[in-house]
Amino acid sequence: MLETERTRLIEGAYHWYETNEADLLDWKSFQERFEKIFVTKESTAVKWRKMISRTQRRDESIDSYFHEKVRLCTDLNLEIKEIKEQVLIGLWSKPMCDALFSEKHFSTEQLLYDLREYSGMENERTTRNQANRTDKSRYTGLPYKRNSDSMPQTEDKREPLQAKPIRILQVPYVTK
Repeated sequence: MLETERTRLIEGAYHWYETNEADLLDWKSFQERFEKIFVTKESTAVKWRKMISRTQRRDESIDSYFHEKVRLCTDLNLEIKEIKEQVLIGLWSKPMCDALFSEKHFSTEQLLYDLREYSGMENERTTRNQANRTDKSRYTGLPYKRNSDSMPQTEDKREPLQAKPIRILQVPYVTK
C-alpha cells in the first residue's frame, strides 16, 4: 500500500517520502507522520466563524441544513444545549425557532425529529394557503387579493374635516 501511495506523491511530499522511507514501516506510521507534516488543522476561531455563518438558505431542506450545522458544532465540541441553540438561531423560519426553543431536547435526534415535524406542518399550511388562493381566483376570474384590496372601491361622499382654531390659555408664571 505504501508503494501505491508513493506513486501519488508529488513535489515536496515525494521528497519527504524519499527522505523518510526507512522510518515509514507501515501504513499507520506513514499516515501519522504525513498528517503531522502536511495537514494543517483549523483554529477554533475559524471553526467558530464557519459554524456561526452557516444558516439555513430559503429553500434548503431541514435535513441538509441540520446535519451540516450539527457537524460544525460537534467539531467545536459543543454540548447538546449549545448545538440546539446554534441550529435554531440559524433557521430560516423564525416561528419554527421560537416554537422549538422552549421544548426540551436531550439529543440531536430528538431535535431533528421536531424540526421535521414542524417543517412538515409549515409545508402543509403553505400548500393549503396557495390552493385556497387559487380556488378563490377561479371563482372571480381575477387574481386573488387579500384584505381591503379585494373589497370594491366606492367613492367617499363624506365632507372633508375642517380644522378649527384652538384657543390657548395663558397662565402667569409664578415663582416662590
